[in-house]
Amino acid sequence: MRPAHGFVPARRLFLISTTFGVLLAAAGSGLAGAPAPPADPAERLIEHCMRATVGLSSVKDQYDTYMGTGAVLSPDGYILTSTTVVPAGATKIKAVFDGGVVREAKIVEVREDLEATLIKVEAAGLECFAPARKLPAVGQPAYTFSNAHNAMSINGRALVSAGLVSGLYRVENQGGESVYAGSAIETSAAINPGSDGGPIVDAQGQLCGIVSLNISPLRWQGLGVPMPELLAQLQKLRSGEVKLRDAPPAQPVPGRFTALAQQAAELSACLVGLVIERKFPPETVRRVPWPQYRDKISDWGKKPLVEQSTIHNTFLTASRIFEANQMLRRPAAPLTAVAVSPDGHLLTSEFNVEEDTIFKDKKTGTPRKIELAGNLVDVVRNAAQDLVEDKNPIVRMWAVLPDGSRHEAKLLAKHQPLGVALLKIEAKTPKFLDPQKKAEPRLGMRVGVLGYLGGGTPPYTLNPGIVSAASRNRGQHFQIDAAVNYGNSGGPIISESGQWLGIAGAPISPRPVLGRLLSGNELHAWLAAPNSGVAMAGRSDKLAAALEGLKASKGVQHVAGALLGAAVDPRQALGDQVVLGLVQPGSPAEKAGLRPGDRILSFDNRPLDSWKQLADLVAQHHPGDKIALKVHRKNIVRHLTIKGQKVQDLADLQKLMDGLKPDEKFEGTMSQSDEKTVEVILAGEK
Repeated sequence: MRPAHGFVPARRLFLISTTFGVLLAAAGSGLAGAPAPPADPAERLIEHCMRATVGLSSVKDQYDTYMGTGAVLSPDGYILTSTTVVPAGATKIKAVFDGGVVREAKIVEVREDLEATLIKVEAAGLECFAPARKLPAVGQPAYTFSNAHNAMSINGRALVSAGLVSGLYRVENQGGESVYAGSAIETSAAINPGSDGGPIVDAQGQLCGIVSLNISPLRWQGLGVPMPELLAQLQKLRSGEVKLRDAPPAQPVPGRFTALAQQAAELSACLVGLVIERKFPPETVRRVPWPQYRDKISDWGKKPLVEQSTIHNTFLTASRIFEANQMLRRPAAPLTAVAVSPDGHLLTSEFNVEEDTIFKDKKTGTPRKIELAGNLVDVVRNAAQDLVEDKNPIVRMWAVLPDGSRHEAKLLAKHQPLGVALLKIEAKTPKFLDPQKKAEPRLGMRVGVLGYLGGGTPPYTLNPGIVSAASRNRGQHFQIDAAVNYGNSGGPIISESGQWLGIAGAPISPRPVLGRLLSGNELHAWLAAPNSGVAMAGRSDKLAAALEGLKASKGVQHVAGALLGAAVDPRQALGDQVVLGLVQPGSPAEKAGLRPGDRILSFDNRPLDSWKQLADLVAQHHPGDKIALKVHRKNIVRHLTIKGQKVQDLADLQKLMDGLKPDEKFEGTMSQSDEKTVEVILAGEK
């Protein structure tokens, strides 16, 4: 990557996954003597890998600086990294070792098709990785180590993140900085700016792969070039010139998601691929590598250095915009559904069967071809001119079963509150997810999202995480921090015990686009992109109850719920006080006498400290339920007490007068209070 130009790749901004990564302190990193060996197996493994990881920087073409990470392969200083960190022809290569020691390095071998560079420093007795001779398994623990934001120079140590191997599949060359195409290791561990060329490590500390800048447009997750591929094709490694370590450096660290991986392997047989044909086919916003773009500038060599640097910076900015725009396009690949009956009923996300937004040229009525060519500033500026917005409807759908057979699928119904759709094929599905084996999500429980991966080995992906909110959107959804993307949207979410918790929802918001290039400012305003760190899922307990109606083609657009008829004061929405900002005319709140500015203290004697808490409590009730709200308002209660009787209105006064005798004298007192309990009869939503 090239941080010197100040523009972080859009993929890195959107896709930094939620991890258990930590920055280990520089203390004890070799700056002040060797630390005591950690007692915990995971800490021992991390400590070893830290010492075998280096931060790298290099320079090319005077103005073009690179920075990233590398993995030490031998005690005498061979280091493996990526061509995006040390490209062919790079000079001034510096390697920062654990503890801050800096050594100069030279290129030994470059394989651009593998996105791999082998360099060497003059050293002896270095800590090094043992290369993995075979691919890891999906669900196996994985660690990434990174020099993100020059951490090794600033802090003395690398950054580490823990996850698992979430997929094994082939990737194609997407253009741009990465040119690698071939088999890849996907991991849920963090891939951050500066991870390029860094190690992906298994539970024994073996080097499984080198982090690549390539991605799958279906998944948008961190990938690595597998070590077995590099061992077989890099000449210096194949010849034995580099003395590689054979024995794994550590005993296997127990996996945190072992039970989840076992359940995923068993339930993956229920997954079904979903192929959807729309009126306008998928669009690729393809980038080009910088050398290819530069070579088309005829007078490049005659331009002053300052102008060359400006052109290159403009190219990088436009390339990031193109990459981010590709995230908003549906990929040309099968999506995920899950069989829920033996006779061909399939559940998927409503997102998968939506009509996307398309922008067409006013003159031709078709989408324009978007190219990274010519004056890049004008390409971005003019991308939205003379376009008309329309929908891209579905023409036909097919389901691909585990045996490879392909069957036309029909949409039976959608349940919009849950974000799911039910499809039907005329074929038997002997392996299916039993809807009755449902379970309610619990806050903090470990979960996994399964995704269909036709042609992969294994043919599924697994993204781990936890339940970060057990109830969202009036109880229809729950929230997870597992990565959800185009590939696994519509896939089942399972627990470690194999219970079905729900269906993964939409990975982006708003819906995908086609035919238009969004500018940098528009991209910043985008609400969510794949793997944004928070994802919603339709709850299985709600789905199971609605399934028979969906089978009868009875779609659900709205679920009636209880209505209070009041909204939060936006100025205090994030505070710990529940203050009303709006009271809807004719609503239960208005009928109970509530006003804007009222502070709600309790709900049926339960203290309130957030608007969300009030909304959740209302959502648990039904229309017609009577609730008691304790309200704070200055002088909300004012009355006279005369002869022991409250006089609050004319009726009370008339009753008092009727009981008085002629010439009878009496005294009264004024009482007032800022708190009052009111009864509210909830209405139903329309």
